Formats: sequence, structure tokens, C-alpha cells
Amino acid sequence: MAAPVKIMERYGVRKVTKLTPEQIASACKSTKRTIDLSAFVLDMGQNLSGFPEITVRGKRGQKVTLVVAEALTEEGACNQRQTGRQHYYEYTLKGEGDETWRPRFSYYGYRYIQVEGAVLKGEKNPRKLPVLKDIQSCFVYNSAKKVSAFECSNPIFNAAHRLIEKAVRSNMQSVFTDCPHREKLGWLEQVHLNGPGLLYNYDLTAFAPQIMQNMADAQHRNGAMPSTAPEYVVFEGPGMDAFAESPEWGGALVIFPYMYYETYGDDSLIKKYYQNMRRYVDYLSTRADNHILSFGLGDWYDYGDFRAGFSRNTPVPLVADQINRYNMYSTAAVTCNVAPGSSSGEGIRQMESLIKEHLGDEFGYEWTSVAYQETQAGTTTTVVFVMALLVAFLVLAAQYESWTSPVAAVMGLPVALLGAMLGCYVMGTPVSIYTQIGIILLVALSAKNGILIVEFARDFRAQGNSIRDAAFQAGHIRLRPILMTSLAFVFGVMPLLFATGAGAGSRIALGAAVVFGMALNTLLATVYIPNFYELMQKLQEKFSKKQ
Repeated sequence: MAAPVKIMERYGVRKVTKLTPEQIASACKSTKRTIDLSAFVLDMGQNLSGFPEITVRGKRGQKVTLVVAEALTEEGACNQRQTGRQHYYEYTLKGEGDETWRPRFSYYGYRYIQVEGAVLKGEKNPRKLPVLKDIQSCFVYNSAKKVSAFECSNPIFNAAHRLIEKAVRSNMQSVFTDCPHREKLGWLEQVHLNGPGLLYNYDLTAFAPQIMQNMADAQHRNGAMPSTAPEYVVFEGPGMDAFAESPEWGGALVIFPYMYYETYGDDSLIKKYYQNMRRYVDYLSTRADNHILSFGLGDWYDYGDFRAGFSRNTPVPLVADQINRYNMYSTAAVTCNVAPGSSSGEGIRQMESLIKEHLGDEFGYEWTSVAYQETQAGTTTTVVFVMALLVAFLVLAAQYESWTSPVAAVMGLPVALLGAMLGCYVMGTPVSIYTQIGIILLVALSAKNGILIVEFARDFRAQGNSIRDAAFQAGHIRLRPILMTSLAFVFGVMPLLFATGAGAGSRIALGAAVVFGMALNTLLATVYIPNFYELMQKLQEKFSKKQ
């Protein structure tokens, strides 16, 4: 008998989904193995989530049964013991020539298809069974765009990556499932445990808001967060309450919006669902005993010489409580943006001042993500620039056998640095390791322009021209080549400023430094480098005459 109907409380409101739709990718050739006269198994060559599609010819009323599975029994038949049974598809023929059919309301995770009540085209058919003219597996998954790729020289790593990608796709449907068989519920631990890989590899800008909407709709009035969203099933009864809610699962309501912000720089989910997040954290505090959470599934399905399932190796309180901690310490994650007109550095200093003023020495803090990079990079940017400038100067001094000529060649570097800082300000990016890489690149590029002007000026001076004429002719002759090469470089790397997707922040930071730095150096430094050459050459010759 079916379980009695349970009246549920109303959650949320009905809304039009913005979720990326699912798509079907047909796949896989088959290899046959016979079980008996009435059945055979096809190895489709790829484990996937989906369903079979067949083209069959036979008499009206004949039936073809398809049993799908990931594994086989010792006898070679499809084995659904570990994945939920019995799951099969059955088609009744119309008897109207070639008929093509596939299931419309169900899918399953499988590699093998056991065909019962039919024969393959071209095989003997004494029993006049329907003839299976074609069969293929239809791989069904969400159409979220793939935004990254991986390939290396090691075939094992490449194969492992393809395997993982297929597994992720198989569980990326209208919700994130933990396996493409059985109940196919949206188990929430998948969202944050796999969150970094999902957000890095796929464009979830349409999927993630739907996930958060599902969680908000499923949240109970007391703030509790069920383990699945949407909450199609209510787990009740002895041993089932652990499935109903578990901090490691429900914690996705708080963790996932922050992951989304860290990846895309978009705080809209945090803003929209902040009250839901607060309600859940407040609810957990009511369930804690001396600040320790001790309910839920714990380290579900851990390994050992025992039946898999509930945690045996690790106490539930240890796992449940750590979801609310950072490096073993009780924490509260704080995310903020600086006010318009203020720099990120000013915001960091203000935050540090507020923490010291209101929390004193009882609480510690650590910066993460971009703020951490900025605090580390801020003290080293000057050192990086000075060292790069010093190396460039010493190399030129050795080349020219002079201490004065290199000064004119490197005088464009401060302008390039000013342009890099201006670029960071305009683009709203902090000074990070990528900015420092850009500064080192600017040292080489801007010094190159100065070297060309100084080199030509030295040649003209050696030919007997006055210092001013030599400087003027060098600047005049080299102006057009410098403009052409520099502007070509600027426009060539300008797309970095408009980067999107995973890793966009690093590309924008690098682009802001080199584009603005090189542009300002080209427009200003190219003009006054000849003047600096004239000044330094006069000082050198005057000093030489005195000697």
C-alpha cells in the first residue's frame, strides 16, 4: 500500500524559472552480448544519465522491454542492485512500419541496456519478434555553458578529467543530484562541496539564482533548512530524521552565495537571501548544546569494513559543528564593498580599525580572497617597482658605459607606474600579484621606448650635432614607430579589461596595469624623454670638461 498523503505547509510562491534548460546529446555505439533466446545486453560504451532511443518494426501490440544499469551480474544481465530497482522502459508497438520512441518522463544512470522481446536487425528471428533497427543512448544534462578546459601531457589525468566531467554533467539536471538514479532529489551538500569546481567550470549565473530560490522556498518557518530543495519528500520516522535536516547539507544556504560572490564578484545572492541566511544561523544556535551541533548525517558514507551509510569513523558532532567553523575556529564571514569614491585600501584600513575598536584582542581575523592578496601585495609593490627599475638602470649603464644616459632612458617608468595605478582606480581593481606582473612588464616596455630615443640621440651627437639637435632629431624620427608599436600593444591587450567568466578578475587586474600604464607612458614620456636626454648629456659633458 502507498503511504498516506501528508498535508504540507505552503512554502514560497510560484515563480517563472530562469534556470538554463536541459539538453539531450545522443551518444554511444553498442557491443552485444547474448543472455538467452529472449534477451540480450548492449554495452553502450559510456556511463551517463539519460534514456535509450529505439527504432523498431513489428506487429501491433508486441512489446519491447529495456532494462538499463551501470553494472552487470555474473551471468551478464543488467544489475540494478546498487542503484534502485526495478527501473525499466516498455514500449508497445503500433504496427505502423518503423517506429522511433524514447521515454518522455524519466531518466536513469546507466551504461548497459538489456533488451527483452526483440532481435537486432540482420539476426535470425524464428519467433517473429520485433526487429530493433537502431538504438542509442541519449545523454541528458543541463545546458549550462562550459567555461573552462583542462588538458595536459599525462593521459591518465586527461582521462580522469573526462570521467569527472561526465559524472558532473550526469548530476547537473534541473537540480544538482547526488546520483542519477533512485529518487533524484536536490541534495544540498552537492551544491557547496562541489561548488568551487562547478562555478569554475560552468557558467552558473542562471542556475545559481534558481538553486537559491529553491532553498529559500524550502526553508521552514522556524529557520530550519531541509537537506533537499525543493523539498519534495519529508523524511520522518525512526532513523529518518537525520535525512530531514543536517547542517552539512543545509549549510549550503549560507556557504553557496559566498562561493558565488568569490567566483563572479556578484553579491546579489547574498543581498537577496541575507535574511534567510540569518534565520538559518539563528536556528542552528537553538539546536546547539554549548555551541556544539550534534545532529544530522555527519560524515555520511565513510569507508571501513562495515555496511556503508551512517558515519562510523567520525562522531556526528565533530562533522556537524565544523561546517560552522574556519580552520577549526568559530567564525563569522564578513563580506563588504567600499563606498563610492573610496579605494579598497581605505576600506581595508577602516575595517581593521573597526575590528580593533569594537572587538579588541579577544577576536582574531584573517583576510581572504582579493582582500588577502591586496594586503600582501600592498607592501611589496614598491619593492617590486624599485627592483625592476634598478635592474633596468644597471643593465643600461653597462651597455652605455655611462651613468647619465640610462637616467633619461628610464625616466618614463614613473609615468608608466602612475598609469598602472590610475588603471586600477578606474577599473576598480585592487593592487594584486597580477598588477605587479603588469608593472614588471611595463618596466620592459616603457624602458624600450626610452632606449630607442636615447640610442638614436647618442648616434646623432657622435656625428657632431649639437645636444639639442641630436635630442630633437631622435625624438622626431622615433615618434611614429613608438606610437605604432605602443598603440598596437595597447589595443591588442585591451580585451583583458572586458574579461568575463572564471578568472576574469585576474585578467582585468593585469589589463588595467598594462593598458593604462603603457598608454600614459606613450602619450607623455615619449615627449619629454628627449628633454631629459639633453639635460643629462649636458651635465655629463660639463662634468667631463672639468675633469
